[in-house]
Amino acid sequence: MAGRFAVELSQGAEDDLETIHDYLALHRSRGDADDLLAAFLDRIETLEQSPERGAVPKELDALGIRDFRQALLGPYRLIYRVIDARVVLLLIADGRRDIQALLERRLALPAYDQCLKAGHNFNLLDARGVISVVERAAYIGRVRDLARACCRLWLDAA
Repeated sequence: MAGRFAVELSQGAEDDLETIHDYLALHRSRGDADDLLAAFLDRIETLEQSPERGAVPKELDALGIRDFRQALLGPYRLIYRVIDARVVLLLIADGRRDIQALLERRLALPAYDQCLKAGHNFNLLDARGVISVVERAAYIGRVRDLARACCRLWLDAA
């Protein structure tokens, strides 16, 4: 039976898989690395059926960001986003690493997308005259701060 969702791996997630596989092949054995890769692929395949069952990563939940989910495989965390009928896998990392720093680097572009949406929402509210002058200035300030933070994340990751 075909899955309801199409699963896509971002370039970052593909690089993560390759890095983990190469590390295990070098420090343990090629067989262990291949077994873990097969387990990853099996876990990724389960996302086709029910990606919404994954929990929101606690680092993002603390920031109020609930658009992302995670699946666990041993100590590894697979962080993804469900977009319409697609599941986009963004990050595969050992949960013992500093996930907060990894997420900040990887999520700069999705954060910028949210910034653009906030700007668009502001334009809609302003065009309809439902936002006061004081709210207008505060909203513009928040969108500006968000855009600056996204740019900082992007430059720091470069």
